[in-house]
Amino acid sequence: MSRPKYEPGAKTARDQVIESFWALLERKPYEKMGVREIIRAAEVNKNTFYHHFENIEDLAQQAIDEALPKELCKFFLMEGGSARKDALFLMSAPYTAARFDRVKVMLSDNGVALQGRVKLKVIDAWREALGLDAFGEIQRRLALFLAGGIISTLEGRDPREYPTVLSELAGTKPLQAFMEELSSWKS
Repeated sequence: MSRPKYEPGAKTARDQVIESFWALLERKPYEKMGVREIIRAAEVNKNTFYHHFENIEDLAQQAIDEALPKELCKFFLMEGGSARKDALFLMSAPYTAARFDRVKVMLSDNGVALQGRVKLKVIDAWREALGLDAFGEIQRRLALFLAGGIISTLEGRDPREYPTVLSELAGTKPLQAFMEELSSWKS
């Protein structure tokens, strides 16, 4: 039997697996998911899964990488004015709202095991935006602390509120001081 042909505009097998991952995560905790149920939901075989992903952890990381908007990660490093307004506009776009729905799932009780990965994704985006190869230990701790606080602030909220909540948070003196410290590490 020959392999089915990919129809332009149709979801790829990889996309089907990622969609199934998110659908399952809405219903059950990440740590209780298995490859078998993901491939069953995606209607693909095990070989297809392992062609695209090394294991379930690799799937989770790739799903997070695609779902977590860089605009969200870098928002607090942006100076005020038009750069921040552009970021708010991007965060309000319909395609970003769908991605924020996935962020909400990551921040839910079912995604608790993924939240460490989310924090690392955020601080990696900050490191990249600052032009640093790596954070020093104190910098890394401060960045993780800050990312954890921001993530906790978004937890349980409607994703459509994220831009407003983040904008309000960015206007507070404590967060501005944190971000000034973080930005002072630019290379």
